[in-house]
Amino acid sequence: MKSERRAQAAWVESRQRWQINVQADGERRTFTSSRPGPRGRVEVEKKADAWLSGQAVGENIRMEALAKQYLESVEAACSTSHYNQQEQLCRLHILPIIGRKKVAKLTENDLQAVINRGYKDGLSKKTLGNLRSCLTAMIKYARRSKYTDLRPEDLVIPASAKRSNKEILSPEDVKKLFEISTTLWRNKEIPDWLIHAYRVQVLTGLRPGELIGLRWDDIRDGVIHVRRSVNIYGETTAGKNENAIRSIVVSSLVATELKAQRQQLVDAGYPLELVFPSRTTEKISATMNIMLHSADIRCIINLTR
Repeated sequence: MKSERRAQAAWVESRQRWQINVQADGERRTFTSSRPGPRGRVEVEKKADAWLSGQAVGENIRMEALAKQYLESVEAACSTSHYNQQEQLCRLHILPIIGRKKVAKLTENDLQAVINRGYKDGLSKKTLGNLRSCLTAMIKYARRSKYTDLRPEDLVIPASAKRSNKEILSPEDVKKLFEISTTLWRNKEIPDWLIHAYRVQVLTGLRPGELIGLRWDDIRDGVIHVRRSVNIYGETTAGKNENAIRSIVVSSLVATELKAQRQQLVDAGYPLELVFPSRTTEKISATMNIMLHSADIRCIINLTR
C-alpha cells in the first residue's frame, strides 16, 4: 500500500525545474515540472501524491495505445455490434484527432475538440452522442487503469447538430400493409414470408431484433413476454436496454396475425419454435433492416428478398 508523502518539492536552479523525490514500498520515483512559480510546485507534488496513492501508472501511454487496450476489453465483455461501433468511432473520429496525445496530459478541451470536429464533418446528433459516450467510456477505462484522473463532465453536443429524419407510415401505407400480402421477386408477385412479422411489428411496436428472437413459448395467456433480441450478427442478447424485457397484451388483430403465422409455419413444415424464422441464415441480416416507414410497403418488403 502506498504511503503518504512527507517530502516537499524543491526548485532546482541549475535545471530550472521543480523536483521531488518520493519512495514507497522500496520503490523510489522522481517527479519534475518546468513550470515556474507556485503552480509548478503544486503540479509536481500532485504527480507525486497521485503515484503514492496508486493512481498514476503508465503516464507516458498515448491515446492510440489506450484505444487498443480499451477495445480489447470491450470485445471481451460486450456484443459484437457494440464492439464494432466503438472500434469505428475510435478509428474514424477519435484517433485521427488525439491519437498521438499522452493520456496523462489530456484535457476536457481535447475531448470536446473530437466532438466539435465530428459536428463539422456532418455527424448526426445521435452519432455525436455515441461519440461522446465512447470518449467517456475510454477515459473511465483509463482511470481504472490509473493512467489519468480526468473526469470529463461537461462534454456537449452542439445544439444545431442535425437530427436523422424518419418518415412514419401514413394511414394509406398502413392500409396497404394489411391488404397486400405479396412481394415482388424477379418481377413476379409472390407471397411474402415475413408479412405477418411486419404487421405484428406495427401493431405491437416490437423492435426487429425482438421479432426475430420471439418464440412461441413466449406467448402465453394472451400476453407476449419479450425476453430476448437477435442482432445483425445472429447473437442473442437481452435487448436494447433494461426496459427491453417487458410484456405486451395480445390484441385481437395481433392474435389474428399470430394465428396466420402459425398456420404458415405448419404448412411449410417448420418446427414451432421461433415465431418468425428466416428461411435462410443469410437473410437474418436483411431481415434486421426492416424499416416500416416508406410510402410504398411493397418496396420495403422487397428489400428483404
